[in-house]
Amino acid sequence: MDRLETKTDVKVLYDEAGTSYKLRLESHHRGVELAAFIQPSTKGDIVSPESMKALFEKLNLSGTIDEEALKVFCAKACGGEAQLDVTLMTGVPPTKGLDERLDFVKLPVTDKPRYVKDEAGNIDYYHLRLFDNVVPRDVVAYIRPAENGKPGRAVTGEIIPHLQGLPMQEKPKSGDGIHLMTDPQKGPFYMATAAGRVVFENNMLFITDEYAVKGDVDMSTGHIDFIGTVRISGDVKPGFNVKAGKLLKVFGNAASCELYSGENMEIGGITSSKVYCGGSLTSKYINDSDVECRGNIKVKNEIVSCNVKCSGSVSVDLGSIVGGYCKALSGIEAKTIGAEIGTKTQLIAGVCYVIEEKMQRLQTQIAPIKEELERLTKRLDPIVKNPKALLALSPKDRDIVREQAKRMAELIPIQDDLKTKIDALAKEMEEKGNPMINARSRMEKGVEMTLGSVFETTVTSIPRPVTVIRHSKRSCMRYLNLYPLTEKAFIIEREILRLEEEDARRKREAALRKP
Repeated sequence: MDRLETKTDVKVLYDEAGTSYKLRLESHHRGVELAAFIQPSTKGDIVSPESMKALFEKLNLSGTIDEEALKVFCAKACGGEAQLDVTLMTGVPPTKGLDERLDFVKLPVTDKPRYVKDEAGNIDYYHLRLFDNVVPRDVVAYIRPAENGKPGRAVTGEIIPHLQGLPMQEKPKSGDGIHLMTDPQKGPFYMATAAGRVVFENNMLFITDEYAVKGDVDMSTGHIDFIGTVRISGDVKPGFNVKAGKLLKVFGNAASCELYSGENMEIGGITSSKVYCGGSLTSKYINDSDVECRGNIKVKNEIVSCNVKCSGSVSVDLGSIVGGYCKALSGIEAKTIGAEIGTKTQLIAGVCYVIEEKMQRLQTQIAPIKEELERLTKRLDPIVKNPKALLALSPKDRDIVREQAKRMAELIPIQDDLKTKIDALAKEMEEKGNPMINARSRMEKGVEMTLGSVFETTVTSIPRPVTVIRHSKRSCMRYLNLYPLTEKAFIIEREILRLEEEDARRKREAALRKP
């Protein structure tokens, strides 16, 4: 019950002594329960459930009778056993109204999983919902007023007043990223003014844009999907994914998982994973993984058997790029490229995969337009070459020709606009790109290199530092002494051409001076 029972709560409803027993009925707990006491003076058929029910009716008592308890009560009394304080009937207890409270729309941070069952009753133990993401203008929580409870009914038929919900002793304070507002209809509420997750501590609500995991990402955390910065002090275990809207930093390693960051990403090591980085990526090693990076990729030890697409440069400080596929806009560099056994290693430099995808989408749009224009041109070409042929057509056919000409006039500017956009993207990629590949120690055989329209495969090892750029006047590569990746390939090529032209000029002049 809601409170301890006192003597004043107990009311005697019946107290009689007969030749066979003494019987007393009392109401307890504000009249909700009917308690029975019987002291038999003999054994035998002295009381029955039917006689007790008749007494209840005579006393105008009503409620839910506990049939089993009543049966046992009578049986033991008939056996000469005294029965004390046995609840035989229950009325309707009053319910306490809800206290004034916070009703969260966006759940605050917790360490306890909030498991959700699907329609079949299955629980996804990878999604623990330890917090909700919020963005500015999200309603975080409402302050719900205290509510009235429901009245009860005593076994004597009296109405038992309800219990009123209690007001908050102190309204929660609004901290960073939270603003307390009032709606005329819904009452006071807390609104987010910043993006992140909600924290409710020391009776204060605030927003933080950081989420720190002390340990591994595993069954204790589930998948992580946070709109802000995520810092993980341990590893990302296989099967668990991490998504950060801003920086993602993992002090340990990540294996067999999916990693996403809207900004930079720092990972101890990556194995057999799928990675998307919205900024620059740094790691000790990347093995057997698919990587997309909008910034630069800087790896300490090795990139092995990966598919890498990068809008910046790819650089390995101490080790190798071996196997797989690597495409980078601003150049590719490693201490060693390829392996002695000739492992196929594909490198493409000076190409941006993001711009390529945009160009491919535009090409997809332009292809059906081009086909339709070709069909219209074939149909209209005889009339364009011989305008008098139009006069020989029937009125219906002339209308068809006019519609086709109108359609052609509509498609041509659309095609031209798409071509202009494609040309602009190609120019952007050429200006931003640096088609250069550097091996700071050696380049092994089996390395397939693509720089612009030039493709070559190394058939033997190059046991020295080498920079590879495209020969602008021949369909081949230039293998040069090592240049810094920060230098532009076209500037290097322009200077080489200048020196070649000067050398050729000197040779021509020397030849002319010969007698």
